[in-house]
Amino acid sequence: KLEFAANYTWQNPEFSGGINDGNDIPLVPRQMATSSLVMQFLDYFYLSFTGRYIGSRFILNDIANEITPAKPYYVVDMKLAYKRKYIELWAAINNLFDEQYAAFEAKKTLTLKDIYPAPEQNFLFGINFQF
Repeated sequence: KLEFAANYTWQNPEFSGGINDGNDIPLVPRQMATSSLVMQFLDYFYLSFTGRYIGSRFILNDIANEITPAKPYYVVDMKLAYKRKYIELWAAINNLFDEQYAAFEAKKTLTLKDIYPAPEQNFLFGINFQF
């Protein structure tokens, strides 16, 4: 069994009215996309890949849109799960290709910004019970 899903968002995140009329709202990208592929095999196993694209956006406190916007990024996550009746055991790798990106940036001065790097490749394990 194979499932594929995708979505794309284009938005116009602008202030309307006031001194910042027409400026982009900080941290809100004009373009975003997500896609996922889920494969079921051997009856109870699932392997999924999810990709997220976040377009460029103005940084946190840059309401006037004066600093170069944050760079767009694309990240892929992977999850392997075993599901049977009321239990799910899973392991996941976030940021599968170990991309270096910053989901959050803030204006420091008129020309400088603080960049907060996103997590590098990381691993999660879990168990879910359904009642």
